[in-house]
Amino acid sequence: MNDRPAMVEAEYSGPPPYVPVSGLAVTALVLSIVLFFVALFGPWWCEIVPILLVVLAWGALARRARRGKTVAIIALVLALLGGGIAYYLQKGISTFVGEQVAPVVVAIGKGDRAEIATWLPEGPERDAKIDRWVARAKAAQAAEGAFSGELQIPFNLWGFMGGLIAKPDVREEFEPKGELPPRTGSTFWMRAPCAKGDVYVAFDCGSPERFQEATREMQGTPGADDPKVHSMKEAFGKAIDEVRFFH
Repeated sequence: MNDRPAMVEAEYSGPPPYVPVSGLAVTALVLSIVLFFVALFGPWWCEIVPILLVVLAWGALARRARRGKTVAIIALVLALLGGGIAYYLQKGISTFVGEQVAPVVVAIGKGDRAEIATWLPEGPERDAKIDRWVARAKAAQAAEGAFSGELQIPFNLWGFMGGLIAKPDVREEFEPKGELPPRTGSTFWMRAPCAKGDVYVAFDCGSPERFQEATREMQGTPGADDPKVHSMKEAFGKAIDEVRFFH
């Protein structure tokens, strides 16, 4: 007769159910990093895309139907920081560029021919250009009031680079008008706040080739034939053909 107690059968629970990682959270993390470099010089608001992905993913993460809550939080933080940094960096660049070019616009507005001449190379056309620029500035200030002295790149949906090269929503050009409408790829645009409203200043290079040269020069990039880094005045004089005013 066997008096040994019966063995109690051990109870074993099965493995926990597999919970997949949230693809939306991972995608948001990747995009928050990639789009930061896009936002630096383009549409700074593009970082809203990973933020929206985190919002869409959060329901499943909160129910624990998906893993990756930490990934989603990191993506959210990076997107918010990236968008904020890109926005303030672009605003800073806009202000900096405006400060570099504002002196010539101030001189044109005051009719200071001696100062304007320092921005232009000597030549038979220099005096005629100065006459046209001063006349346009006087017409602009007669309509919109005195120039505040500030100059900024007008922002649009594509950031400061888009605002610098894309024609803003302007009604008409002040006399004496240019021969041709300003063309994208040949013109830089700046916004000049005045007492009554904004005036848009078009720095017309005259051709895409001079526009590209101006871009290199104003970035301080030496040309192939000229190892010297040019000052803003030198770059302006070499590249800008006309200064025109719009509202």
